[in-house]
Amino acid sequence: MQPTEQKSGGQGKEAEKLPLSRPFSFWFSYAPNKAKLRREDYESEIKMLGSFSTVEDFWSYYQHMVRPDKLPVGCKFALFQEGIKPVWEDKENQGGGSYTLRTKKQYANKFWEDLLISYIGEQCDENDDICGLNLGVKQNEINISIWTRGLDEEGRDIIDDWIRKTLGFSDRIELEYRHHPRTNEEPHQQHKGGAPHHKRIERNDGGFKQKGEGEGRA
Repeated sequence: MQPTEQKSGGQGKEAEKLPLSRPFSFWFSYAPNKAKLRREDYESEIKMLGSFSTVEDFWSYYQHMVRPDKLPVGCKFALFQEGIKPVWEDKENQGGGSYTLRTKKQYANKFWEDLLISYIGEQCDENDDICGLNLGVKQNEINISIWTRGLDEEGRDIIDDWIRKTLGFSDRIELEYRHHPRTNEEPHQQHKGGAPHHKRIERNDGGFKQKGEGEGRA
């Protein structure tokens, strides 16, 4: 990334900023009782915090943000390409899907930060097709999702490899890709009727591992 020159406050001084390859936006919502939300209510809860297009402006936002493990249950936080809203009804998300990582709260901060920095730094060869990153706070864990446009098998393999490289996951960690729900479903219907229970990612002396639903709950 090449620095750009910007004038500083009428003093004639030049401040260098490192431009990103594309602009991004931070989003936030808080819905502790998601099960009762209608789709239109769910969308109205999501607020854009701001957009940025340089490395420095990213850090000016990020350094003031509460870290994932300190957020209350029901919070959702997202970083998406500017112009894309973190709902699956957005036209850029329709026909796409996501990888979801279930993790204990003690690992979420590093996972989230590593993915954010790698994503805005264009470290994935399929970055154009990654719509954004989404984080949701549960009672005993945090879910991190990588949202994509519609992908072929090659594209999914590339993003799978990027996630593993970024987070230091071995092939023992299962990364499952799931298509977004149909746009006529309500938000609380997304995980009903045969929807997946992703295995939670934990750590032991041999590295990261996964536990199935109901195992090793904190």
